[in-house]
Amino acid sequence: MAFLPHVAVLEYPDDAATHDAQIRADLKNRGEMIGANDLFIAAHARSLGLRLVTNNTAEFGRVKGLIVENWTLPRRRSRSTIDE
Repeated sequence: MAFLPHVAVLEYPDDAATHDAQIRADLKNRGEMIGANDLFIAAHARSLGLRLVTNNTAEFGRVKGLIVENWTLPRRRSRSTIDE
């Protein structure tokens, strides 16, 4: 965990709540809901236009407009995004 001191904690912007509602509605309409905590994380990243690094690409990859990368894969990083 030597990298942890270099990690910045970002504010949760007001418009992240709008992203949360949009993502929730879209996933519910498609029958592809994700967990509440994952929804919160996805909305935060998407509202700031940031990529999300996670090993949970199965859930986060469902979120339109969210760039997802998996750094646990050997050599080549997995990257996915669903366009809006």
